[in-house]
Amino acid sequence: MYRKDYDRGEYRMISVGDPSGIRTASAAVLGSIGLLAATVLPFILGVAGSIYLIGALIVGCWMLLETIRFAMRRNNVTARRLLKASVMHIPIYVLLIVVDHFVAR
Repeated sequence: MYRKDYDRGEYRMISVGDPSGIRTASAAVLGSIGLLAATVLPFILGVAGSIYLIGALIVGCWMLLETIRFAMRRNNVTARRLLKASVMHIPIYVLLIVVDHFVAR
């Protein structure tokens, strides 16, 4: 979606050298799988409880779903959906940790 902007700004992004979007989509899917696994760690380490875990799994699966949609149909619509999900998911995880902390008291 912003490939030309990254190129003009001389940012080294996967998408700049990937006109088909296949490498970009693959990196997004693999990153989402890793992210999903990493978001379970606060529960495993005992830092967060079951409310966080359930929410994190829902949010992580949502993120993974958006990356798979982008991988299957690499267009501006799916890219924009993925961008929105990527901006929103971290604040949602933080909110889940806070809610989990106060509900567990």
